[in-house]
Amino acid sequence: MDKRQKMAIDAAKLYYLSDCSQSEIASVLGVSRPTVSKLLTYAKEEGFARVEIQDPRSESEQLSRLLTKRFGLKSAKVVWPKSGDPLAAVGEAGAELLQVMVHDGDSIGVTSGHTLYTVGKHLQNGDWSNVEIVQLKGGIGLSNFGESDWNTLAMFRDAFNAEMVLLPLPAVFKNAKAKVLVANEPEIARIIEKISQVDIAVFTVGVASENSQLLEQGHYSQNDREWVLGRAIGHICSHWVDAQGRICCPEIDERTVGISLGGLKKIPRRVLVARGMEKVKIISTALNRGIVTDFVTDRLTAEAVLKFT
Repeated sequence: MDKRQKMAIDAAKLYYLSDCSQSEIASVLGVSRPTVSKLLTYAKEEGFARVEIQDPRSESEQLSRLLTKRFGLKSAKVVWPKSGDPLAAVGEAGAELLQVMVHDGDSIGVTSGHTLYTVGKHLQNGDWSNVEIVQLKGGIGLSNFGESDWNTLAMFRDAFNAEMVLLPLPAVFKNAKAKVLVANEPEIARIIEKISQVDIAVFTVGVASENSQLLEQGHYSQNDREWVLGRAIGHICSHWVDAQGRICCPEIDERTVGISLGGLKKIPRRVLVARGMEKVKIISTALNRGIVTDFVTDRLTAEAVLKFT
């Protein structure tokens, strides 16, 4: 190895590994600054130094393409949060997608949960007109979750300068007959009709676990909880399903308030915003069943979903 090669390697180490400036390297090596620049170029030409750039945007775009092709989606948005709160990054991406997707006169169906609340927080107020925000499923619980649901819907309403249509019912009735009686009331029937006619649905999914937000709303008996936890992998719009996407608790489903899975699939744009390793199974089920047209998630979840299915 000749003197120039050795100096080029020394210069590259100081520049790329020790973060020294070219002026500092010139002082250490006893050469001029232009000579240091030439040595660094030479080090790259000879293969002594390689510069590798990892662009998260390229990786995310590749994952988006894979998801879109695998599940026949209209769009997939994958975020790459290097630090901070992954849910916040996913919520922001969901908000950005919606604000491009929504047009004047659209009706937007919205569910509930921490994820949708995070989407709502990142929406920017705009000048849309004649937009309507419709609550897709019952959400009044015997806990503080009802207030969170209201805040989510209010943020969507304010951002889109919209009218808001609330479904003033619990997520689940104690009795199926009671649900039918209430659903047949003219005002409630009118709201349910609006739910079936929305242009865009924004929803998330939940996992069947002891600390499930849906199970904690106070409308499930101990027997209900055992039934759900023994059969379901999670829920889509409050409907508990198995790994094949089949309703696995029919008696409970008859008491569940809001859009059905069949009704959901008839909505033109169905945006799933979800992340987390614990949700991979239920996310995969929703995607495989064709319930989703647009998907927003993070890199780790996207990779896990592609491997799982």
